[in-house]
Amino acid sequence: MKHEKITKLAKILKNIFMVFIIVDVIGLVFLGFPITILILRGEAGPYLVDVFAKILQQSITPIDVKLILGSFTLLLLATLILSVDIKNLLKLIEKNATPFQKDITQQLRKVIKWSLIVALLPVWKVWDISSLLYNLIFIALLYLLLLIFEYGISLQTEVDETL
Repeated sequence: MKHEKITKLAKILKNIFMVFIIVDVIGLVFLGFPITILILRGEAGPYLVDVFAKILQQSITPIDVKLILGSFTLLLLATLILSVDIKNLLKLIEKNATPFQKDITQQLRKVIKWSLIVALLPVWKVWDISSLLYNLIFIALLYLLLLIFEYGISLQTEVDETL
């Protein structure tokens, strides 16, 4: 019964992350890559400077605009990789009879690594310390779960060897 609940929830979450992946890909194709091309061409014009100055309510230079847009594109790319890793983790959980398996902990480790990258990847002039702290606490909780899963694997191995 518990395994069925785990499998159902993993499948639902996997489908939700598939939507996130599609949104990230669309964001990269229609925003990230064109923005990168504009930055490389040096076309962060006065219009964008004015737009960002109004949004952020602070003075902005053309270099700031390039850094904001560039870091936004990197964040989209890192979020895409994180979403794919989470979807793969959920797929493993959905397919396995027990969550205490090495491939699940390896995938969880990837999720933690990319979560940390996303948390630490600042968006220039828009970075928020409270969001960073929240993300780091969440990542620490994920790491705690990883340690619990690894401990569960070692206990399972002990039991299997004694039988």
